[in-house]
Amino acid sequence: MKRMNPGLRFRLTATYLLLILLATGLLGAALYHSFRAEYLQAHQMSKLTQARIIADQLAADAPADPRRAVLPVEELSRRFGARLLLLNPAGVVQVDSLGEFEGRRLAHPEVLQALEGRESARLQRLSGGEWAMYAAVPVVRGQTLRGVLLASYPMDEAVGFLAGLTRRIAEAVALSGALAIILSLWLAGRLAGPLRRLTAAVRRMAAGDLGSRVEAGGSGEIGVLAEAFNNMGERLQQSDASRRRFVADASHEMRTPLSSLQVLAGSLLARSGVDQPGVEVEEDLHGIQEETSRLSRLVDQLLELARIDAAEAMGVPMPAGPARPSAHSPDRSPTQAPAQPLDLGWAVRRAASQLLPLARGRGIVIDLEMPAGIQVSFEEDALESVFRNILDNAVKYSPGGGRVEVRTLVEGGMAAVTVRDHGHGIPPEALPHLFERFYRVDRARSRASGGFGLGLSIARAHVERHGGTITADSSPGGSIFTVHLPIFNNLVTNCGN
Repeated sequence: MKRMNPGLRFRLTATYLLLILLATGLLGAALYHSFRAEYLQAHQMSKLTQARIIADQLAADAPADPRRAVLPVEELSRRFGARLLLLNPAGVVQVDSLGEFEGRRLAHPEVLQALEGRESARLQRLSGGEWAMYAAVPVVRGQTLRGVLLASYPMDEAVGFLAGLTRRIAEAVALSGALAIILSLWLAGRLAGPLRRLTAAVRRMAAGDLGSRVEAGGSGEIGVLAEAFNNMGERLQQSDASRRRFVADASHEMRTPLSSLQVLAGSLLARSGVDQPGVEVEEDLHGIQEETSRLSRLVDQLLELARIDAAEAMGVPMPAGPARPSAHSPDRSPTQAPAQPLDLGWAVRRAASQLLPLARGRGIVIDLEMPAGIQVSFEEDALESVFRNILDNAVKYSPGGGRVEVRTLVEGGMAAVTVRDHGHGIPPEALPHLFERFYRVDRARSRASGGFGLGLSIARAHVERHGGTITADSSPGGSIFTVHLPIFNNLVTNCGN
């Protein structure tokens, strides 16, 4: 962590600094080149205007003998502060204000253009390192080209001004860089600080501190990330608490049948070698069989809940019930999609048929009124498990000779199945906890009837995973469980019972 955070801060600082320096450098260069071009163009226009004035004056006063123009040229040179050269139409220097090039032919580009009747000016660096601007204009009298005036203006001061401007721009860029470093360090610290705290919280959570949280710190991406981390921590903490409670409850539930098995086995061992009536041995064996069946049911329900939890964690559909293939979905794996549309009435009747032996043994009638042809998108084993658990609960808590009623209605694209019993009802304070794992309203009665408080939790998990809801209501005259299931594509093929 100590290596990572400085690295992140360094990279952020370097990135911000590079962007700011690049932006200011490009802006400074663009401004400099634009100003330089405008500045030199203004000098060119000024020098050409001066050269034009000098050329017009020389054309008006030019003597027949060019040598007699030396004095006017020298005077004009002193007046305008420029070296003046007067050339004939052949490009030969007739008069030089400094007297150096007289009689020499010049082939400067500016001279050649002026001989063609075009004015031009150009900045030139001389062999001695000085800067000068050449301005050449044709000397015309009437319609006749009398020659060319080439004026050379010193430009060291102007070029020096541009050099000073360049230095000032460079200093401004350097100052911007210094400010950019300070700003980059500040911005990088603001970004890296929350990430550093988030990393520390993640490490604490990885070490087992599920209560570790970070301050959201704003509504930006880092704030959203911190909020997501806190939500994840909250869910992990709840999941861990649920897991601990689950393990404790499961251990408690398994301890009773295991203790019974231990006592029964000890009783059998104590009778070994002693002539005891076969009835007592048979009773002990029946007791072992009942406790083994009880353990088997508990393990089946725990496995079913474990598969549901695993499917929820992976975000995939999950078959219900013990791991066995069914006639309609052979060799189905946990990652496969839900089954095709399933007839609701058929699934409920099948679940009820499994409870008929228990109901008949207590003289209870299961009254089914199920419209045929209601198709729901539900896995076969899961739907059967839902109504098997609800009906099992209703039969066990109904008085002997009572009645369990199952009714179905279609309401706005949902199938509503109600299961009503006529038992003693559920206390109001127990209703909010009814679907929690291992919750039992009457623990002694539930244990005597073979229940573990898992059936309704399994039913709710399956229903909610398929987009439905399950609720419970109760009165002194009995309890009502209502299951709402989405109809597959609003498909109801028949409304008859």
